[in-house]
Amino acid sequence: MFEVLKQFYSVHYNVGAFIILLVFTLIYMLSKKNHRGSIIISAIIIALNVFVYKKTVDRVWILTENEKTMRFSVHQDWTITDENGELHHWCWLDEWWDRIASTDLVGTLWGSKQVNSYRKTSEERLNQ
Repeated sequence: MFEVLKQFYSVHYNVGAFIILLVFTLIYMLSKKNHRGSIIISAIIIALNVFVYKKTVDRVWILTENEKTMRFSVHQDWTITDENGELHHWCWLDEWWDRIASTDLVGTLWGSKQVNSYRKTSEERLNQ
């Protein structure tokens, strides 16, 4: 389990930084003798690590780029360096980020009809 988490956190350092922030919060709460808060933070840290482990272990992600297929898994080639020196990586967190980044927030909040009308009026103003 520790090898999988070490591999994951070395690539996704932003998630690792969040876990470290939680560990520092746990140390602070323990120094203030806040045992309820420290139990809650400990449970959150354990739950996040188990979640990351379950989503990462024994899974393979396939990325096709420029007619080249790359396979990523923790136990084999977690990161691939191509002949140009570029580092490639893909996993469930990258899939989530692509899904979140491609969401039309305005369309989701106000509905697509209003979004299209706002877009049309904005484009008309730009053309004038």
